[in-house]
Amino acid sequence: MVINNSNNKKGFTLIEIIIVISVISILLPTIFATVYMIVQQQLRIYRITETKRQGDYVSTVMKELISREVIGFQDDAGLPLCFTSGSSATAVDGSNFNFIASPVAPSTNNQLFGFIRTGSTIQLEIGTVIAPAAITTDLTNTRVAVTNFIIACNKKSDSTLPLVAYEFDILFIDSTPTNSEGIVSLHYQSKVKIRRTAN
Repeated sequence: MVINNSNNKKGFTLIEIIIVISVISILLPTIFATVYMIVQQQLRIYRITETKRQGDYVSTVMKELISREVIGFQDDAGLPLCFTSGSSATAVDGSNFNFIASPVAPSTNNQLFGFIRTGSTIQLEIGTVIAPAAITTDLTNTRVAVTNFIIACNKKSDSTLPLVAYEFDILFIDSTPTNSEGIVSLHYQSKVKIRRTAN
């Protein structure tokens, strides 16, 4: 009969457990702080990216429509804007400022469109001289707010085509309260020369 008299340790000593717990208690807050910083940076990158994406979209739509389609301007009463030499017009939030575009077949009526700030969004309103604002489309969503939207036109002389200028600020809307580092606001401004007029 063989008796195994070896001392097999199964477990940890108290000193080993204390050392492991103290190492974990030192590393755990560091790991959580690092993860928190990474998440905050990713959130900041998302805010900047989303704000820039929507601002770029609005600016691109405005530039393309104005440069390609516009043949004139009029106010809400149908009076021409920036038609004569030295004339100019400015609209805060895009109100009382309409762009005139060529008729789309089979219609013979000129198309109207405008960019209007409604609440915190910019909308594209499309219609005709007979039925203004027949279609309204939001160019931004609820994640951003548009402020300080100004659109203007200027015609220097009879030999030049009118110039359209616009500017706006776009701000990311964050539902969680943050400090000022979390606020993302971008300013957009541009000038677009129209390519043709109705004359």
